[in-house]
Amino acid sequence: MKQEEMQSFEKKRKQRMVEYLVLISFQGFFVTAFLRVLHPLFSPALAVVTCGLAWNLAALREQRRTLALANSRRLIGDALESLILLLALVLLGIGAQFVALPFVVVMAHLAISLMGYFVGSFLGESVWMKRYVPGLPDDRLSNYLGNLNRSLLFPYNFQYLRRVFRNSRRDDTDK
Repeated sequence: MKQEEMQSFEKKRKQRMVEYLVLISFQGFFVTAFLRVLHPLFSPALAVVTCGLAWNLAALREQRRTLALANSRRLIGDALESLILLLALVLLGIGAQFVALPFVVVMAHLAISLMGYFVGSFLGESVWMKRYVPGLPDDRLSNYLGNLNRSLLFPYNFQYLRRVFRNSRRDDTDK
């Protein structure tokens, strides 16, 4: 890895890790606020399962980042992941209404699920970066660095979206 690529990677990695820690702390605040409502057996199990699922999703997301910037498989995978998570939240809300769970119980378990999700994503991304990034071939590493956004909280900026759109149009005209 070139010196400038290494510096860019380290900046992105550090900012992402700080943002993960902020998100985990934020959700931790809500979890502690809801401690009286959380079930002593179900809630930790829910957090562990959510953490494991997020770890695996993070590993798949990191693998997709090694694909070309405008690769349709990468873009569709990212979109499907977001839609499935949104659908899970909607189904949680509908299920809670169906069984008449109190709102505070739903929010408490949502908070612990989100905390598990953020912890799993943090661990999955960290482990993947440490294990696989040093051995990536140059073309995959270049793709990875191009697809790795600096921020979790604000992942898409105007330049990034413009670059993706231009590359996808260029790929369509090459066919």
